[in-house]
Amino acid sequence: MRERSYQESADFLADFFGATTEHAVELRSFANRSGDGPARPLFTRDTDMITAHCARWDGDGRGMFFGVCTRVTGSHTGRRVDLVECPALWVDIDTAKMGLDKDTVVSALRPLPLPPSVIIDSGGGLHAYWLLNEAIGVTADAPDAETTEEAITSTLKQLAGIFAGDLNVCDLARVMRLPGTLNTKTDVMAANAGSPGECRIIEASWVRHEFDDLVEWLDWQRPVVER
Repeated sequence: MRERSYQESADFLADFFGATTEHAVELRSFANRSGDGPARPLFTRDTDMITAHCARWDGDGRGMFFGVCTRVTGSHTGRRVDLVECPALWVDIDTAKMGLDKDTVVSALRPLPLPPSVIIDSGGGLHAYWLLNEAIGVTADAPDAETTEEAITSTLKQLAGIFAGDLNVCDLARVMRLPGTLNTKTDVMAANAGSPGECRIIEASWVRHEFDDLVEWLDWQRPVVER
């Protein structure tokens, strides 16, 4: 158990999901290496439960993540069938793997016509989020579920293409590293002289965008970060 308050993590989740969503938020702790221990999930919006879970499972050899889409209240998994609302779009830029300077990439994100609402240093790379004015319903049994999912995932792939992002995170059930926790992956520790990298908010305007405005912008936006 770490001697951290994890209030930053709880505050981030409260701001990220805001008043536009009402279902459960999933936290999930993974072992850095497959086979080193089971995942430890939690489904809640309660601040005390969030901070306690992070303190218990954000340990050496593990990482703490959150589901970008809400999970139906009472769910115990983060499968596609359990998803309810999508409150944001995202991109994961592995700056270390591509040999990119983080400050240079952040400077390229700021002057965009529709800049990210939140930019996060994941400890290894950068995550950027565009929060939505209204969360998009993504329940799997909705009549237009397939069309809605395709619209969102294709937009995520556009973001990945424009910002040299990871295409593997362009799915609705994705979990992303949680700000306020530590990145203890081997390569991150090596780059930090043996110390964990901190997943932290670099800057946040918390501005929310219309989904259609983002789609229209991405249709003409040229690549900003080259692979």
